[in-house]
Formats: sequence, C-alpha cells, structure tokens
Amino acid sequence: MRKSWSVLLLILAMAGFASGAHASILFTENFDYDAGVLGDSSGQGNVSGGVWVHFSGGGLLIECVDGNLTYPTYAPSNVGRMVRIVRHTPGATAEDVYRQFTTQTPGVTLYTTFLFRVTHDSMSPDTSTHGQYFTMLMPSSSTTSHFGRITTKMGSTAGKFKFGLRATTSNSSTLWTSGEYDVNTTYLVVMAYEYIAGNTNDVAYLWINPSLAGPQPAPDLSQISALTTDPPDVARLAIRQGSSSGSSLVTPAADIDGIQVATSWTDLTGITGQPDRNDLPVVLALKASPNPAGRSSHISFSLPTASAVELSIFNIAGQKVATLAQGPMTAGAHAVEWKTGNVPNGVYFYQLQTGSRSVSQKIVVVK
Repeated sequence: MRKSWSVLLLILAMAGFASGAHASILFTENFDYDAGVLGDSSGQGNVSGGVWVHFSGGGLLIECVDGNLTYPTYAPSNVGRMVRIVRHTPGATAEDVYRQFTTQTPGVTLYTTFLFRVTHDSMSPDTSTHGQYFTMLMPSSSTTSHFGRITTKMGSTAGKFKFGLRATTSNSSTLWTSGEYDVNTTYLVVMAYEYIAGNTNDVAYLWINPSLAGPQPAPDLSQISALTTDPPDVARLAIRQGSSSGSSLVTPAADIDGIQVATSWTDLTGITGQPDRNDLPVVLALKASPNPAGRSSHISFSLPTASAVELSIFNIAGQKVATLAQGPMTAGAHAVEWKTGNVPNGVYFYQLQTGSRSVSQKIVVVK
C-alpha cells in the first residue's frame, strides 16, 4: 500500500501533461524504503538504492525510520516512513545527503515542501544570529554552494522554537518568524526560490502552515539574494546535520517527511484553477542606497509587468512610519526618495507590496 501514492502521483502528473500544464513536480519523497541508513556512507547500507547521496560528514548518519508524519489536506503524508536528523555534540561529525532532480535554469520558481517535527527544544540558542540550517538547495556541480537555507533556533520559552530563512551564504542576516512553534508538533513548511537571471536578484520565500485551500498566500518571510554571481543551475535538495565546534550552534533533533519539489504552487497543493506564479508580478533588485542612510536614501526596484504597488517604511516594532509610493506603476525600473528628517536614528524596514507578494529589506538610519 505504501506505493499507492507514487502510482497516483504518476497518473496525475501524466494527466497534467496531457492537458498542457507547463509546471511539474520534480520529485515526491515519502521515504518508502526499508528502515536503515538513507545514504551510502563509509560502506553502510543505502536503503534508498542511491536516490539519496552522501556528500559530507559521517559518524551520525541520516536514517530512514519507522513511522510517518501527517498533516490535514496534504496528500504526501501518512505514507511510507520518515527520516530523522539528530542534535549532536557541538563539533561532532554528522552526515549530509542530497537528492538530485532535473536541472533547473533561470526563469523558474522552485517550491520545496515537507512535513517537519522538532522532537527536542535543545538547539541553537535564541540569541543566535543564524542558528543552524537543516535543508537547502544546491547546484548540480557543487556541494558547497547553498541557497534557500531553512534554519531553526530555540524560542524564548521552553518547548518553543523559531524558523529562519537565509537566501544565500552571502546574505548577512537570517530572517526569523515572529511567531514561535511547538516542539513535538508537525508543521507544513514551504520554501520557494525564485531563480532569476542576473546577480543579486533571486528571492527566497518561506511559509509555515500555509492554507492549501486556495491561491498562493503571502509568505511569512522573504529575502533577496546577495549573491554577486548567479548559481549556474539548481539541481539538488539537501538534508543537513551540522554543528559549530566549541559552540552550541547545532541543527535540531527532528523528523522530516513528505518532501516535494515542484515548479508551481498548484502542483504542490493539487488545487487547479489557481493563477500560476509565473503570471504574477515579480519584484527585482529591491535596494536602498545609501544604506546606512543619512538625511535621505533612494529605494529602487524593477517590475517586469505593470502592477499596483505600495512601498512603505516600518520601524522595528512593525509600525508604519511612511508610505513612499502607492498605486499603479508601469513595467521597468523605478526609484523613490525617502527623506528621513522626521524619524529618529535606528533600524527600519522598507517593504514593497505587489499583489499578493511582499518583499522587505532592512535599512539603518544614521544622521
């Protein structure tokens, strides 16, 4: 019976192809394997038959274990087994593995969805800037170039944790969810990586428990890539177990199940009749200069199609302090000046809203 979802998925995928759908599910992973070591490390058995490839670390191996995770209305749940990553002693070695999928080039948005359950609240502390990431995307030619990192750290209270998003290693900050999440609870996690031709313009997005009953909602977090050289392609999804020597920065003890990688929100949810993500306005190269700002700063952005937009400034408490632009704008490059004379020095966020998409960046005012 564990194979039934894979067969159904193949039928649905073929039906979508026959009807002219241009998006596709690149893979669905329910860990429908025997229990044991997932990847081939140091001569250990590879229960996935080479589907998952060991590329780093050792000692603590990623294992396929009995049981599975379930989430209402999410089809690839309660099927097969699941994999387990572990919190380990800082500095100890642990395995990382990846699964290859069809190589993707610029002009696509990749969606990675999975079920995730933290089993112990001991992980990177709440004071950590970046926490430790446990999954990411990689190109076909490298295992050291990582983007679309999803990370965790402890919450402010016992039994809680936070999700974080860091678009690339070149991004100096990790964005964190404002809410905190419960240990021993299954969450649906969606990360999208908008792969755009050109440098410093890819966008990573993160949703936690998004509604699957309608069109794609606004993300919980979004961050523009700071990479000065675009990745050559995107072709691997990795599961990571990591720690920093001599510190408490470690990946969590957690279970992962029901992974899907696709090129549209519709394919992930199974809901038809939704607007395709490629038809919605895309925000490119949202940037403030100078930053830090003195008496003023120019905020620039580009729209590939005409769209209604709202460009606003928020303080660190989430209060709107200025609206710089509001209304329809033509396709192409735009720049708006923010005069900071009436706001105190400090950290602010400039946010651009286009339709259901919202992208924000940090700006510091020092006068």
